[in-house]
Amino acid sequence: DFDIHRNWLAVTHNLPLREWYFDDMNGTTVHTLDYPPAFAYFEWAISNNPLTTSILADDRCLELLPDTDNDPSSRCVAFQRSTVILSDLILWVGAWLACTAFHRNISNATICFLLIVLNPGLLWLDHIHFQYNGMLLGILLASLGFLIRGSQHPQRSPEFDFYHLAGAVLYALLLNMKHLYLPLAPLYFFYLLRRYCFIDGEFSSRNLLLLGCVTATSLVLPWIPFLLQEDPMEQVRQILVRLFPFGRGLVHDYWAA
Repeated sequence: DFDIHRNWLAVTHNLPLREWYFDDMNGTTVHTLDYPPAFAYFEWAISNNPLTTSILADDRCLELLPDTDNDPSSRCVAFQRSTVILSDLILWVGAWLACTAFHRNISNATICFLLIVLNPGLLWLDHIHFQYNGMLLGILLASLGFLIRGSQHPQRSPEFDFYHLAGAVLYALLLNMKHLYLPLAPLYFFYLLRRYCFIDGEFSSRNLLLLGCVTATSLVLPWIPFLLQEDPMEQVRQILVRLFPFGRGLVHDYWAA
């Protein structure tokens, strides 16, 4: 996974957007970009800023390298670990939003928060294994926190609308960060349909339309730069091939399955 994320940094740093989901270094790497567009932008933001370029000056960390010649420097390892650790700020925010929504008592909310952010399994997996699961879990927890808050307000209040729509937007963002959260979609759909689209026992077409427009916009927005390329349909097809590589196999290695 370190090699995967290092290569994604290199891809988004060196190549134009239209080539992000096509490049495989002429078949010399299996670490191709295969997360949705929002995560690609996250990698781009890490790899294309003055701080990163100053830290990794004269280092091969951001170069496009074949799998046979991509040994990282200690500076590159420390840099990537630092990005994972810093991204845990989103986990902290999401955990606090969820815990304070679920527990009205501040002591219970604090215990809940600490149990999440200090979970040793999550820390070991992310900070050593070079994943960003803490950040993604933070987005999910923030979404759930907003939904819980929405359920605590009267159905016709502005707060009821805001919190439910915010929860839907964050879940749409999460799907555009990592598509493996797709199995949660039916749960979100039926919960929001029943909880947000039925007011006082009666179906609200206004709320359904509002929810559909907000969610659809949030889902489509990260794809717009790819749709503005010369070959938009080919861009979408290639992204979907990378996200769901049934021809290659859904995982890079058998042990991952």
